[in-house]
Amino acid sequence: MGLPIVRKLIQKHICPCGEHGKFHTLVVDGPLFLQRINITKAKAVFKQGFWNHWALDIQAWYVVAR
Repeated sequence: MGLPIVRKLIQKHICPCGEHGKFHTLVVDGPLFLQRINITKAKAVFKQGFWNHWALDIQAWYVVAR
């Protein structure tokens, strides 16, 4: 992460080190993939429960051949 992203995280009271939660990644393309996933509609959703966290609700996507 670069400094601009770290500053945005801190402004939103999110620890840039991932403390009190973890960072998860969804890979949508890469040199070993036969196809790429294009996400066309998604929204950030705050989930409350045992751990409060943000999740990305992917609502629309399609696959593109490479």
